[in-house]
Amino acid sequence: MPTLANLLDDEDTSVASAASSVLRLLAEQEEGMELLLGDSPMATTLRNLANSAHSVTQLRVFSLAGSIAGLSPTAAAKVEQAGIFDVLIAQLEDPQDLLACMAGLEVLAELSESGSAVGGISTLPAMLRCTARLADASILAMLRCKALQ
Repeated sequence: MPTLANLLDDEDTSVASAASSVLRLLAEQEEGMELLLGDSPMATTLRNLANSAHSVTQLRVFSLAGSIAGLSPTAAAKVEQAGIFDVLIAQLEDPQDLLACMAGLEVLAELSESGSAVGGISTLPAMLRCTARLADASILAMLRCKALQ
């Protein structure tokens, strides 16, 4: 039987959306936050889904994590400690891998369109470092060159 977190990977968008809503509500309680982001099987499932090759699933997990991070500074710290955004941060921090960097930027752009996630993401110190780094002239030059091709 799949766990609630595994339903974020469901093909049916309404099922995945309902699962995300329930997980977000669960995170509002201290015990639920620990269950989702602490040392638990569900936290491991969320990390694995965030590392998934399926971009829609990744986006769902990142959106949920951003929404949870926006609940409070404590929630933001738990999201960062859980490592949900590690794969996205790694993509954004590697200027040598232009395709990964561009994929990370694409995910950030999609997340920025999700009002519930963007506020929480903007509170994460690691994400702030990454987005500030994007202003680096070398990364912008690489992105411009790629866009012109």
